[in-house]
Amino acid sequence: MTLPKSTFTFDVQIYLDFRTLNCYACRDLSRLKSRDQDLQQAQKTLKDTEAKLGATVTDLKKAKDEKDKLAKEKKELGEENDALKKNQDELRKQLEAETMAKIQAESKARDNAQQLTMKSQTYEQQIAMLTVKNQTEVKAVGDQLQKEYNTKLEEAIKALRDDCNAQIAANKDDQDKLYGMKEENMRKQMDKAKAALQEKINELEALNKKLNDLEKKIQILENENRNLQKNLKDAEKALKDEQARSGKDKKALEAELKAVQDEKDKLIDEYQDLMEEKVQLDNEIAVYTGLLVGEEKRLQIPNAAAAAATPTPTAAATPEKQKGHKQAVPAN
Repeated sequence: MTLPKSTFTFDVQIYLDFRTLNCYACRDLSRLKSRDQDLQQAQKTLKDTEAKLGATVTDLKKAKDEKDKLAKEKKELGEENDALKKNQDELRKQLEAETMAKIQAESKARDNAQQLTMKSQTYEQQIAMLTVKNQTEVKAVGDQLQKEYNTKLEEAIKALRDDCNAQIAANKDDQDKLYGMKEENMRKQMDKAKAALQEKINELEALNKKLNDLEKKIQILENENRNLQKNLKDAEKALKDEQARSGKDKKALEAELKAVQDEKDKLIDEYQDLMEEKVQLDNEIAVYTGLLVGEEKRLQIPNAAAAAATPTPTAAATPEKQKGHKQAVPAN
C-alpha cells in the first residue's frame, strides 16, 4: 500500500521541478527581451546621431560654400581696391605733375616778366640814349619842337610799358585760371576717388567681419561635427559591445533554455516511464486484491476481506490523481 503514496510524492516533486524550470525559462526570456529592447533603443539612438551628423555635415558644407563665395568677393573687392589705389596713385602723380607744371609755368611767367622788365629797362635805356642822342642832334631845334618830341616819346614809352604790363597780367590771369580749373578738377577727382576708396574699404571691412563670423561659425560646426563623430563612434562601439554581449547572453540563455528543455523532456520521459510502471503496478495490485478477496470469500474470512478491501479505493483513486498531474504539467 505504500507504493502509490510514494509514487504520488515523486509526481509532485517532478511537477514542482517543472514549475521551477518554467520560471527559470520565463525569467531568461524576460531578460532576453529586455536585452532586445536595449539593443533597439541603442539602434534608435545611433540613427538619431547619424541624422544629426548628416544635418551638421550639410550645414558645414553650406558654410564652406558661403565662405568660398565670401572669399571670392573679398578677392574681387581686393582687386578693385588695388585698382582704386593704383588710380589714386596715378591721379596723385598727375596732380603732382600738374602742380610741377604750374610751378614751372609760374616760374616761366616770372622769368618772362623779368625778361620783359629787363627788355623794358633796355628799351628805356635805349630810349634814354636815343633821347640824349636826339637831344644832342636836335639841340638847335626850338623849345616847342623839343617839347612835342619829348611828349610823344613819353607817350610811346608809356604805351609800350602799358602793353607789356597788360600782356604780363593777361598771361598771368590765363595761367591762373587754367591751372585753377585743372587743380579744381583734380581735387574733385581725388575726392571722388577717396570716397569710392573709402566705400570699398568699408565694404571690405564689413566683408572681413562677415567672413570672420562665418569662420567662427564654421569652427563651431566643425567642433560639433567632431563631437558628433566621437559620439557616433562611441555609440557604434557601445552598440557593438551591446550586440556582442546580447549575442553572448542570448547564446547562453538559448543554451540554458535548451538544457532546461532537455531536462524537461528527460523528466517527462521518466515521468511517462514511471506512469507506465505505476499503471502496471496498479493493475497488478488490483489483480492481486481481486484474487485475495476471492480467496477470502472462498475461505470465508470476512475480517481479512474487509481489511483487504479497504485500500482498493486508494489504489483506484491514485491513477486519476496521477493522470490529473500528467495533464497539468504540459499546460504549464
